Amino acid sequence: MMIKNLMITDITEEGNGVTRHDGKVVFVKDALPGELVNIRITHSKKKFDQGEVIAYSSKSDMRATPFCMHYGTCGGCSLQHVDYDEGLSYKTNWVRHAFSKIGKISIDTPSIVGMQNRLKYRNKVVFHGFFIDGEYKLGFYRKGSNSFVPIVECLLVPDFFIEIKGRIEELAGEYNVFPDRIMLRSNGQDFQINLECGQGDNLDLLLCDLKSEFSTLKGNIEFSIDGSVFEVSSGSFFQVNLEGASSLFSIVEKFVGDVSSSTIYDLCCGVGSLGVHLGKAGAKVRGYEVFEEAVVLARKNAERNGLSDFSFTAGRVEDVISSSMFVEEGVVILDPPRGGVDPFVIESIIYSNVERVVYVGCGLGKMVRDVARLVEGGFVVSVVECVDMFPWTGHVETVVLMSRK
Repeated sequence: MMIKNLMITDITEEGNGVTRHDGKVVFVKDALPGELVNIRITHSKKKFDQGEVIAYSSKSDMRATPFCMHYGTCGGCSLQHVDYDEGLSYKTNWVRHAFSKIGKISIDTPSIVGMQNRLKYRNKVVFHGFFIDGEYKLGFYRKGSNSFVPIVECLLVPDFFIEIKGRIEELAGEYNVFPDRIMLRSNGQDFQINLECGQGDNLDLLLCDLKSEFSTLKGNIEFSIDGSVFEVSSGSFFQVNLEGASSLFSIVEKFVGDVSSSTIYDLCCGVGSLGVHLGKAGAKVRGYEVFEEAVVLARKNAERNGLSDFSFTAGRVEDVISSSMFVEEGVVILDPPRGGVDPFVIESIIYSNVERVVYVGCGLGKMVRDVARLVEGGFVVSVVECVDMFPWTGHVETVVLMSRK
């Protein structure tokens, strides 16, 4: 069914235009706010429809030309067809809307720190392995599906990653080993790799071949952010955008305030980057992290960066935390995975004597859910600020300062 002269009024995190027809919301692929379009309905659901543009009666000034040959099929980027600064504005609107709709919390539209380096900014990539017509290839998932897109280029990662990807595709056939998933991470000099093998028994031989060809392939590698040096293992979490991480650290430090006599309870601390950064300003640091390997590195990173009063505990945060644990005056830092924080952790914070919480989140819906629970328990949202950690995607890093009423 074709529908004529629909005005696009908004854009989603997936990069789809939003309009209404016959009382239903319609999500339109490759349509931007302010554009008048004729569309064809491709899928009709009970509460919404999906469509594609047949013709544009007018085009938006915010429309940009995508720079990647895979854009529109690869599921990584969703905003390459949007002017960068306009995209930042929509990201902050999404944050404000999520607080209102999901959390029933009214906030001002937050500020956002944009990136100077908008291409090749990622220090990490994950490729997935598939067979296409009997040939092993590495790439990404197709947009909105579990099907596969073989990748020739990705302009969000260093060119070197594409070179390594191609070499692994060649070696896979030689050694008859076909990894399901490959992680690459680089600090600009050295790189590390993590392979999950799906088929074949010669993974060690493939890795030895890579090491002989690429002398910069290491086990652990080091990153520097704002004068602090962090050692990171291939299995550890670390921020994928160093420029964004620096902005994030600055916001968290501003929200925490004077830490010279405070204790930082760094929950989900990873290799200790945020806690160590604040510890260098004089804070006592108490970190908690589920991955023991990351805890070992957090202790090492604290020592090498000159911290004297710190501890890092291995275990699931919900297993090692309690309200009585927060015996010293301080600030809780929550920086969980996209799935958010366990309800018991939220409850423990509510029933503790903690006065302030700084929540760092990239999973917007789950973050707002957690913030709403803290608000129900007696906290108020003081400030919300954002960092465009992932340019050209629908994701945004959000930092929330909460204080007791």
